[in-house]
Amino acid sequence: MHPDDDRAEILALLERQAAAWNRGDLDAFMEGYWSHPQLRYANGNPPVRGWTALYQSYRERYGQNRLEGRLTFGDAEVEFLGEEHAMVFGSYAVDTGADRAHGNYTLILRRLPVGWRIVADQSSAAH
Repeated sequence: MHPDDDRAEILALLERQAAAWNRGDLDAFMEGYWSHPQLRYANGNPPVRGWTALYQSYRERYGQNRLEGRLTFGDAEVEFLGEEHAMVFGSYAVDTGADRAHGNYTLILRRLPVGWRIVADQSSAAH
């Protein structure tokens, strides 16, 4: 385990997700998530289980393959939970020009053969 290298890889994953969102590329955005039925996602609505269900949820909300707004992540704190897992706590904002959604997230990531992937995502909107 090389914490500095792993931290950099995890932060790069988040940067790739933000870049994918900002260009409206749902498929690339979803690459940051564990492609598995046990993926967990919660954002105040009923929890979503599974990569396919999360992908479909985004497709239903945003249409064929166009995410909306400019996503930024901030204040990412990476804490390792052993050699194969990490937790990231931070903030997010999505600015559409007409509206701005923001809040906090907690991610659990697992080191997989393809690299670090998000296995659980708890995001909450600020009021």
